[in-house]
Amino acid sequence: MVLTILILCGASQLFAQKYPDRPITLIIPMAPGDGLDISGRLMAEELSKLLKIPVVPLNKPGATATLGTDMVVKAKKDGTTILFTNSASIVTAKVLQPDQLRFF
Repeated sequence: MVLTILILCGASQLFAQKYPDRPITLIIPMAPGDGLDISGRLMAEELSKLLKIPVVPLNKPGATATLGTDMVVKAKKDGTTILFTNSASIVTAKVLQPDQLRFF
């Protein structure tokens, strides 16, 4: 019984954690003004309202979206850096850097 109480006390601390607890960076692997950029900025704005936390869009164009995707792959795995891209960019990344997608 004591073990059950200790487990339940620990579980309440686990559920008390709030995500996200700091601003989120939304990586858009295209140039500013691109259709994907516009969609990403609109989504970031709505996501900010929904989560009540800043979602900062950051353009990282180059190498057919591979630079932006690579930035997300190498980011800290804490859920505060997310990628906003299209399926064509993912296919290109798989062809250019096959090992990159295994990190997602």
